[in-house]
Amino acid sequence: MKHVGLSRGMRKLFQVAVVMSVALGLGTSAAAATSATVQTIPISQLVNSGPLPPSPCTSNVTIKSLGSGYYVRTDVGGAGYFHAMLHAVASAVGNQDLYTVCQGLYTTIQSQANGMYVAVEPTYPRIYTSMLRARSSAVGAAEKFALHSCGTGCVAIRSYLNDTYVANEFWYSGTSHAILRARSGGIGQFEKFQ
Repeated sequence: MKHVGLSRGMRKLFQVAVVMSVALGLGTSAAAATSATVQTIPISQLVNSGPLPPSPCTSNVTIKSLGSGYYVRTDVGGAGYFHAMLHAVASAVGNQDLYTVCQGLYTTIQSQANGMYVAVEPTYPRIYTSMLRARSSAVGAAEKFALHSCGTGCVAIRSYLNDTYVANEFWYSGTSHAILRARSGGIGQFEKFQ
């Protein structure tokens, strides 16, 4: 089942309506009554639900690390290597934690926070090698993935670029805490997502 949230244009229109209602003394309740609750779908439901839906793209998808219990977030405020990096640090779903996933011959993951495709960074040094960042405006080899079922409510994400599974580096500390990297040959606790 495809869940569609508010488009950027509709969100902007809603924000303008709220500002106008406050300026006119109507309060926010009149404008809030028109807002729609965004329904989310776990990425694991995209592989466990059988054949592909009529529309190959699903919006408002969440990715939750089963190893840590945290949702994957696009860090749109980071700089350098950390700009738009994906890391599992959110305890609740927010705007930076939603993705559009398109399936066909391969799977793409697009951050709804910045509109960019998630890519694997194979040339980054040491602990950042093959980290995931939402930084691409077009799809190439680095932006192609495959989703593999690892049981009910469980999915593993495999990179086409280096043929490895995405892992949540939960034990990393500092700015790189819980980054996602395509670096595992098998599926263990930190390669499982919901």
